[in-house]
Amino acid sequence: MCDVIRHRGPDGEGIYIAPGIGLGMRRLAVIDLATGDQPVANETGTVQVVFNGEIYNYRELRARLLAKGHRFRGHSDSEVIPHLYDEYGLGFLAQLNGMFAIALWDGMQRRLLLARDRVGIKPLFYSQHRGSLYFASEVKSLLAAGGSAREIDPLGLDQLLTFEYTATPTTLFKDVRKLAPGTWLTWHDGTVQQGTYWSLPDAATPTLQGPVPEIAERLRTTLTEAVRRQLVSDVPLGAFLSGGIDSSILVSAMSEVSQTPPLTFSVGFGDASYNELRFARVVADHCGTRHHEEVLTPDYLSVLPEGIA
Repeated sequence: MCDVIRHRGPDGEGIYIAPGIGLGMRRLAVIDLATGDQPVANETGTVQVVFNGEIYNYRELRARLLAKGHRFRGHSDSEVIPHLYDEYGLGFLAQLNGMFAIALWDGMQRRLLLARDRVGIKPLFYSQHRGSLYFASEVKSLLAAGGSAREIDPLGLDQLLTFEYTATPTTLFKDVRKLAPGTWLTWHDGTVQQGTYWSLPDAATPTLQGPVPEIAERLRTTLTEAVRRQLVSDVPLGAFLSGGIDSSILVSAMSEVSQTPPLTFSVGFGDASYNELRFARVVADHCGTRHHEEVLTPDYLSVLPEGIA
């Protein structure tokens, strides 16, 4: 399962196996390069965690846990997860500010917990097959483990051809599901339970009130602080810049809070109707980034077999 998603994490591999559970992960090292390997555990080893993503408020959480007597072996964001679970149980999820897919094994209760970030930035697929629960960041890991009967779901195929994606929880396979954003799933003795820890506010409840200039400044401050949090890293970070509104705003915020000109990357295509490089250049020049461009002219038929493998 880990081998087929090596491209997601070229920097290392971690595995935990015990009666009734197997956890595996491929690591892309961003924070705590020396001691940030996974799985991570609590002090007694009864809680084991693998996790994909980043916890942006991990420093505040770590300081709070240290004050409560918890002990850490490193300085990674992942290590706060088992300790938070020890302290708050399922309630720990609501305290996380980040993007994540989490698999947590509680050895004392013999319970597996899966959880996904609030808006589903990080993927998490699962299947129930032949009395077991399989989970992974990509469906191909489930297939590698024999965790699916591989029967095509006509609804998923229809969604893909109509919308160019499959809507949660549907996938292309009948027995494979996506865990919904902002939700958790537990598996205990063959029984699955699911719940929601976060959902969008009620649209009928106004969340922004006051003069427009004041709201605009609050929005700017919130966005800038979010970008500042997400620039915490032990390796160089950059941004994919398309020249559109969203990526341009993020790059502008990066250039404002970063100590050095940020790295930006843009991809262009031989077909002019898909090529946005000229817009990205305007933003990169305006923000003074260290800009890199790549023009792709793929032979789609030649890469099709690899794309669907």
